[in-house]
Amino acid sequence: MNWLAEKERIKQISWWNEVAPGVGLPVHGRVYHLHPVGLAGSFNANCPKECVTDIYKLEGVAGTLIVSKESFEFILDKEGYSKHPYVPAGASGITLGYGYDLGQQSVPQVRHDLAQFYSQSEIEVLIEAVGKQGAQARGTLNSLSHISISKENAIALAVKMKKRYAQLVIDAYPGAMRLHPHCQGALLSLVINRGISFSRPDLDSRLEMRQINNDLLNFTPENIPSRFRSMKRLWEGKAGLGGLITRREEEAKLFERGLKCECWQ
Repeated sequence: MNWLAEKERIKQISWWNEVAPGVGLPVHGRVYHLHPVGLAGSFNANCPKECVTDIYKLEGVAGTLIVSKESFEFILDKEGYSKHPYVPAGASGITLGYGYDLGQQSVPQVRHDLAQFYSQSEIEVLIEAVGKQGAQARGTLNSLSHISISKENAIALAVKMKKRYAQLVIDAYPGAMRLHPHCQGALLSLVINRGISFSRPDLDSRLEMRQINNDLLNFTPENIPSRFRSMKRLWEGKAGLGGLITRREEEAKLFERGLKCECWQ
């Protein structure tokens, strides 16, 4: 056989590269074999009981975060409800209801978020606490002790806040949306608690946040539970911060459960 002539003939009858881009097929042209019996079986397979979960859909501008009901309730439990403003341990600010931290908000955001739940005069007083954290926040707390929020309104405020934080998760970790709702919920819990700042390489305290981003970009989510656990180093041996160590461990376990599942309905 004249191999050069044969290659030219093959080139002339090849059509994949011309057709694929126009119809949305991959241009690499690799062929995959799917066993028909195995494929049919996958359609009929039931989702394992341990993977089935009720979910909350938290819609963002660039997508929807789908978190398990279990993870959402976990977040509410960890944040805890308080009728009156309080300041958690550490560098937190004055906090309302279920974990609405005034120390992490802007004045326009507070006005928008709280309009349904507090009077205008109460909002003006609460704005004095915006941006204050730690000792500074605790010094302001007494002036806010007369302000309260019902549990029902606190849950509604929490849902409103969680939707906003869901957008932060999508912005910081877009790869999260392809994971099980337990995994998405664990990342939401982390971002609500720690924010999304991880861009500065000189900030050692944000190391694991950056690593999680890299794990998602590299399609290695199996590394992420170890990142949650590695963060414990930031609070070990510090009085009053044991709750954060426990929270990271429980987030890691929740994420691990999600990794074992390919379905959730």
